[in-house]
Amino acid sequence: MSVSGRPGILLFILALILAPAAAFTVGTGTSSAGGTGSAGSTPVMTADELYNKGVALSDAGRHPEALDQFQKAAAARPDFAEAYNMIGFTYRKLGRLSLSVQSYEKALKLRPQFAEAHEYMGETYLAGGDLLHAMQQYIYLKNAGNSQAQELWEKIADYVGTKTRA
Repeated sequence: MSVSGRPGILLFILALILAPAAAFTVGTGTSSAGGTGSAGSTPVMTADELYNKGVALSDAGRHPEALDQFQKAAAARPDFAEAYNMIGFTYRKLGRLSLSVQSYEKALKLRPQFAEAHEYMGETYLAGGDLLHAMQQYIYLKNAGNSQAQELWEKIADYVGTKTRA
């Protein structure tokens, strides 16, 4: 009997050959995100979900936990400027100013005109007593016509006022 004369038989044979492979692929329970789908397993979070969880933790004042989430978000998506910005913010809240500046630099390398990162970096410089570098961030924002410049200016004015009264 010739297979070429019977297209239905050829399709049937192909289906028998391919069916076990297809069943294995479909039945593994693996999602495209890398999770397993089995009961009791921890779902894999996206970079955005990790970031959002970090923001919620930061808003609650839980900075060490927030830092962990922001770092995971940046690891999941290395071009995530917002995650590096929030890593910098969180390091500043934890008093780790040099790591804060490094994180803002990473965010700004990814997105040079990232106004919030410029503002937060200026605030970090102020926290470390570095008025010159804070002013450089202010000037950048002012020249860019960004509203974040006003927020940083107010922080600079408070800083100078505090220093002159002392």
